Amino acid sequence: MKKPGNHLKTRTILILIVLASGIALLGAGARWVAGLTHPAMAATAAQGCTLNCSATVPATGTINTAVPFAADATPSGCSTTPTFNWDFGDGSANSSQQNPTHTYTTAGTYPWTLTTTVGSGELALDTIAGGLGEGAPARQSPFGTLGAIAQDPNGRGVYVADATENTTFIRFINTSNSAVTLGGRTIAPGTIRAVAGGGGDFVNNNIPGLQVDVGAVTGLAVSSNGNLVYYTDAIGGLVRGVNVSAAAVTFGGQTINSGRVGTLAAFVDSSLNGLATHPTTGDVYVIDAAAGVSKVFKITNAGTTTAVAGNGANTNLDTPFVPGRRQAFPCANRAPSSLTLREIYSSRTAVTGA
Repeated sequence: MKKPGNHLKTRTILILIVLASGIALLGAGARWVAGLTHPAMAATAAQGCTLNCSATVPATGTINTAVPFAADATPSGCSTTPTFNWDFGDGSANSSQQNPTHTYTTAGTYPWTLTTTVGSGELALDTIAGGLGEGAPARQSPFGTLGAIAQDPNGRGVYVADATENTTFIRFINTSNSAVTLGGRTIAPGTIRAVAGGGGDFVNNNIPGLQVDVGAVTGLAVSSNGNLVYYTDAIGGLVRGVNVSAAAVTFGGQTINSGRVGTLAAFVDSSLNGLATHPTTGDVYVIDAAAGVSKVFKITNAGTTTAVAGNGANTNLDTPFVPGRRQAFPCANRAPSSLTLREIYSSRTAVTGA
């Protein structure tokens, strides 16, 4: 138990998928019920006040159809009855009802949050269930496994790739003092929200960000104007972009609307790694570390890929040193009267202990 203003919080990841077609997709399971407790509850029990809560929410739903949300809270030895606060994850108003219904009007993946509060004299206890810390203060937001990171060039914050147990999200941390709107999603100062990921579509283009499966994100980069967030999907061998601007943007030979995702380039039998953007041309650079490739590629806005570094050879640290003159070295012939031949010797030396 902590004093008012310092809340005990436990979080569990859960998503609700709402489909335009009404066809069910698996989210976190058809039904989720959990009694949430916290190790510090022993302190609360010593003061005579304990709280256990659970939430039941369907894993799927249909747009324009009411989705039931149900909460249960069992206090013991507390001076007040529990209060409830539901955040449905779509930017709509929260509900203080214990068992509300909510209608989603747009297909997508919506991390929800239930907060139950109970008091005991001068002490208070909060238990938070569900969601991804969506919209929560950045320092209180739970993460899975953080991977790539990229800075917003407009100084508004940073993007991170957050891999949870079942999916990966690209999330924006607003480090500024003003609200930021990215692809139609508003992120309050000092908070964090997802802009892409959590869905099941990893092939089609112009798909809403939260309906996309971003795969294994091994690189993030942002265009110089801050309108496009590029990421590498190492599983699919794709470099894709999230349009976080307010208008449609064309890249990879297609027009991608605000808040949606499209493919810039695709690689075959690849091992994509890292990502960077040119501040003037807007070209995107990516590493393909696959055996026999081992090159750096440049990708234009049109999606054309060109190798700019690497010859396809992989040199291992344990490759033995072979002394001697290099053979078949290509020499430059500037003019017949000024042909210069140079013998090239290896500069690599193997040093071993006595």
